[in-house]
Amino acid sequence: MGDDTGDPSGGNDANAAARPGAFERAERALRESEALKTAMLEASPDAVISIDHRGHVLEWNPAAALTFGFPREAAMGTELAELIVPLRLRADHRAGLTRYLATGEGPVLGKRIELPALRADGSEFPAELTITRIALDGPPTFTAFVRDITQRQQIAEEMMDIADELQRKNREKQEFFAILAHDLKHPVISIQGLLSLLKTDVYEKLDDESKDHLRLSLSECERMRDMLGRINELGKIDFMTPRHEAVQFDAFVKSCADRFRPRAETLNLTIQVEAPATAVRISRWHLEQALSNLIENALNYGCPPGTCRIEVTAEVEGLRGRITVRDFGPGIDPRHHQRIFEPFRRLSPTAGPAGSGIGLTAVRQLMTKIEGNVSLESTLGEGARFTLTFPA
Repeated sequence: MGDDTGDPSGGNDANAAARPGAFERAERALRESEALKTAMLEASPDAVISIDHRGHVLEWNPAAALTFGFPREAAMGTELAELIVPLRLRADHRAGLTRYLATGEGPVLGKRIELPALRADGSEFPAELTITRIALDGPPTFTAFVRDITQRQQIAEEMMDIADELQRKNREKQEFFAILAHDLKHPVISIQGLLSLLKTDVYEKLDDESKDHLRLSLSECERMRDMLGRINELGKIDFMTPRHEAVQFDAFVKSCADRFRPRAETLNLTIQVEAPATAVRISRWHLEQALSNLIENALNYGCPPGTCRIEVTAEVEGLRGRITVRDFGPGIDPRHHQRIFEPFRRLSPTAGPAGSGIGLTAVRQLMTKIEGNVSLESTLGEGARFTLTFPA
């Protein structure tokens, strides 16, 4: 019988022979991993800095040397606070590291934060910082990724300056419109008054062509007065601060609609109102102007012969209110749903009476001012539904 134990070395010859190859592969993989890590550190556009539990630098890539002005040889082993943390912030930095070592709590770990950083020449710059803990045995070590965001902040500041300048120019434009509307209003009223006198005193003595000219002139004066009034209202929007007040919702909506009932009766139309009898807090002036513009638009453009009504419905859901004005007219092509809110835009010069083209622009600005919005649902031949949504 053979020895059950066999040759002590014979059974392991294959493993022994294979072992050097496995070690070589592992060493090669380790070298490749280190080379890859080094290449990533050197190629990174962000500063990559590692520190030990005392806050001393363990790693300092080329981007860190370029960003902060300290060469790698000078940075390695130096306390990070002495290198890149402004003097006024060093106590907080050190206290945070001490607190983490004692409690394991690091409120900034894994978060992207912005703070001032220090260059070798003593200048400060805004930096974006992310700190992570390296998962190794023993005392904790940390890696920070730091990015100079000076250019980004400059761009943000420039954008804010541009926005401020646009707002200033917009206010100047609105003031100009308001002054223009005010200054032109009185001459137009005077001309209209004179033409009214002529119509009263000499109308019957005029020939048919002169009568037509007189009627047209009076009509154009009325249109001009309406346009100046609308421009004046548009100019007020930026200067009227939203002021929420309590109103009875149904009474508010009905009072807006009642202003247009005499005009509706001349067109053989009815205005139907449906609103809940509940108290709400709304910015009354802004909402009243917006709703009035929508009802007037429905009368002017949404009620061709043969239609019989305009529907105004209101509701409150949660902390939002909605008012919808629906007409049963020709409708609006979906391609024009956004264009129709642009200033001085009319879809067709023959669609309804000549208007200023700023009514719906005013509606959109009014609703934006009170953190609301206006939307449109319409298809050709099926009328239009304009809906105001607003805080209530």
